[in-house]
Amino acid sequence: MHELLIRLSFLFKRIETQIFLGWILAVHLFVILMLPSLPAATEKLSQYSLSQRFIKVWVTSADTFHYMNVAQKGYGEVSAVFFPLWPLLVRLTGVNDIVAILLASGLALGFLFLFVRLIKSWHIDIPTEKVILIFAAFPFSFVLLAPMSEPLYLVLVALTILFTEKKNYPLAAVCAALASATRMIGIILVLYILLKLWSERKSLIKRFWWSIPVSGLGLAVYSLYLKIAYGDFLLFYRQEQDWNRSLSSASVQKSATEIITTLGQIGGAYKPPPIVLLHLGAVLLGAWLLFKARKLLNFPLLSYCFLSLFIPLMSGTFLGMPRYLLSAFPLFIPLTQFLVKHRFLFYMYLLLSVMLQGYLLIRFLNYEMVA
Repeated sequence: MHELLIRLSFLFKRIETQIFLGWILAVHLFVILMLPSLPAATEKLSQYSLSQRFIKVWVTSADTFHYMNVAQKGYGEVSAVFFPLWPLLVRLTGVNDIVAILLASGLALGFLFLFVRLIKSWHIDIPTEKVILIFAAFPFSFVLLAPMSEPLYLVLVALTILFTEKKNYPLAAVCAALASATRMIGIILVLYILLKLWSERKSLIKRFWWSIPVSGLGLAVYSLYLKIAYGDFLLFYRQEQDWNRSLSSASVQKSATEIITTLGQIGGAYKPPPIVLLHLGAVLLGAWLLFKARKLLNFPLLSYCFLSLFIPLMSGTFLGMPRYLLSAFPLFIPLTQFLVKHRFLFYMYLLLSVMLQGYLLIRFLNYEMVA
């Protein structure tokens, strides 16, 4: 018992824990202050008491509703786009609203620990507490506290990268397979492991070549399930079209046209909605950070970040890009390097990000589109 208390004391003294606790408390206090005054939330949650609404809003807004619905009822023909590992985890823990929220928050904290460990393993001279602070302050980071697939996916990606850096390819392949069962974009970890193996000695390639097909097993098993249950291996992809997303040359052209049109509207009489401008800003920020990271990150890691951003852009819209920018979390390292060198911009980023995170939280609580 004494040893456990010592470990807990050490855990709470870590800067990642302190930043996380300050962040999560600030978010939930903001929710308590704002939720009662939001009309859509009041209407949709009218059957619940005020105290219950503070929980229910987290499991009924945005994609959280769909994930919880899959966890409770299983897959229907309209929900195959929501990959199975996260709802399966929610189901295994009892499909309880509070447990799901705590599970997502715990995974978010675990990711922050892994992120710090990765930065140290890369021997990058940068204050890790600043990286974590900048990541947590990012306007869209609050989605990691909601019971969606993001926190689980980030943990699995971080573990894949960490095990690969340690040349533990069997565990890296398992984590990559789980990531591909969490989000469709997780399949790009197959390429990451391939590129890492390719950069190693030939003896390692001969020993661990099998880790490449294993790392895509999550997506393969899910596709097999969809074939057996609904007669279509690619049902998840076909249903993406219902969400205005599909990978094709026409979709690439549509995304490019959408970006150019939105940029043109900024100086015109008709201004794009603020939420659209924020998503466009995430696209531009991602492109700039990829450029800044070209000499900082190794090629496999840079390729992972590039594909995490580029593949969603090929789907026909740039809306949703902030969530993919979170997936490309190594890019927050060059962002931190830049901001640390410019103190004025560092403080401006923090203050502006806090205000924008509040704005996006209000949209989330009011059942409006966030990402």
